[in-house]
Amino acid sequence: MERSTQSCSAAASLDQQHATIPVSLPAPGLRPCSVWILGNAFITSVLRRASKLPDGRQLGFPRSKAVIRWLEHKHLPWVDVIPTVLSYANKYGPPDILVVHAGESDLISKTTKILTQYIQGDLLSLRSMFPGAVVVWSHMVCRRKTPAENSQKKLDQACIKINNAVSMYLEGSGIMCINHSRLFGESSDFFGSTDDTLTAAGKDICRIDIQEGIEKALQLWQQSHALVHSLMLLSNFYH
Repeated sequence: MERSTQSCSAAASLDQQHATIPVSLPAPGLRPCSVWILGNAFITSVLRRASKLPDGRQLGFPRSKAVIRWLEHKHLPWVDVIPTVLSYANKYGPPDILVVHAGESDLISKTTKILTQYIQGDLLSLRSMFPGAVVVWSHMVCRRKTPAENSQKKLDQACIKINNAVSMYLEGSGIMCINHSRLFGESSDFFGSTDDTLTAAGKDICRIDIQEGIEKALQLWQQSHALVHSLMLLSNFYH
């Protein structure tokens, strides 16, 4: 009930903010795609690693094709995701591709069921708020330690359970998912041995995952907007 009541009042406030977001943009064929990567300290660590590469902030995408905007926050609880996105949208205009990575910090304070529902509902809300954009959810990364402590192991299990549940729920919704499963194979070289941070190799894996996810989202965005643009041309022709 508490979440429901808060959501209703928050939704009214968010709708008011959303109404001020500019939506008039040039035709997609005449401009690069605007890509946002919003996330917590995980995204910050990946950005720092990517920045060591030539023009690494662009993840290999030419600026004529896409402009990558990194919106990293040291702390980004899931409840702040939508307000943060809307704040940036009011400042920069709406994104064409929105990548979201958050939720790990909520694993301790929220049950698996509640956090799953929050993520599912808010991602669908973002999809409806920005109908012309491709929303991409980056799976939470279980920040396991080596050797895993019992409490950490439970968090890892909850993280995997939520990732799987949200991914299944989003099938057919038009929302894409980035799976970081390569981090959890046979190798233990992707996580620090004394803390829960990613090693350089782990950050590279995540950077590649995000890059590949954006590439797929970019193809989807181009296809959908090319169709809309063609329909607009036909409409103008017959009028």
